[in-house]
Amino acid sequence: MSVGTSFTSELSNSQVIRSTTTNHFFSNSLLQLHCLLCNAQSLGNKLHELHYLLYGEQFKIVLATETWLDDTFTHGVLDPEFKYNIYRNDRNRHGGGVCIFVSKHLRTTEVQLDAKYMHLEMLCIDVFTVQSILRVFVIYRPPGSDVISVAYVASLAECIRSYCLLSRVNVVTGDLNCPRMNWTDYTCPNDGIHRPLMDCFIENGFTQFVDFPTRLDNILDIVAVNDKQHLLTLSERPPLGFSDHSCIEFSLLVDTTGDVSADSSYYYKWHSADFDAITCYLAHVEWDELIYNFPNMHDRLCGQILSRLSIQL
Repeated sequence: MSVGTSFTSELSNSQVIRSTTTNHFFSNSLLQLHCLLCNAQSLGNKLHELHYLLYGEQFKIVLATETWLDDTFTHGVLDPEFKYNIYRNDRNRHGGGVCIFVSKHLRTTEVQLDAKYMHLEMLCIDVFTVQSILRVFVIYRPPGSDVISVAYVASLAECIRSYCLLSRVNVVTGDLNCPRMNWTDYTCPNDGIHRPLMDCFIENGFTQFVDFPTRLDNILDIVAVNDKQHLLTLSERPPLGFSDHSCIEFSLLVDTTGDVSADSSYYYKWHSADFDAITCYLAHVEWDELIYNFPNMHDRLCGQILSRLSIQL
């Protein structure tokens, strides 16, 4: 997807949120990405609230933990207007799961994690801007402090270290369920849950910006950036529906200088197509199987068909 006039015009409409800014001035080439982090405690029963965030407030990126989704929730149910690219890691049972909604005006791709990290409830995407790449993580760590939980945290810290790149502006968000983290002076208990994660953040140069309780008296949900100049504003907002976690609204700075027209676009030469071959191909498609296997039916089917037809163009 190309970055051009629609990209910059959409970004310029992002709302300025309530809080003290971390950057006191910026040029006209720096625009805001309006983002929201929420612990949903089920998106399935909060679709009206979700659609208001997507279409009413028009957040560019919405990151959700505890989505409680499974295969019965298609992308079309979550985004009926098809305005967002949706990345999901469902637990497919009660609880857990993470999801990212990204406006289709942004160029993004999912970072495929190594198979040894597939048990982690996390997602990682790259957001491509003209001058830099944002690498955005969303994480849900299930609560617990037993041996299994300690091993889970060790794997999580290893994964963050492996995928935080110096060539990226790295943004780590989510619900860590680590209530004893002291983010003021970056201290924590010397145990197998808090210590590995705190060491990981310190070693990778992250600044964690959430300084208010997100559930009861605890800071469980975080927004951490390894280049604090890219975090413009951050503030608390009410929970999503009846969730018991506060949402976190924040803005990231994007540099739009450069030659955006250099970004390539693809056009299909339909006038040169072999329509007999196309007709033959379409006649042999197992449509029932395709519709059943692709939750995001519209986008996935179009991509599947075009990828096959391109052979005939």
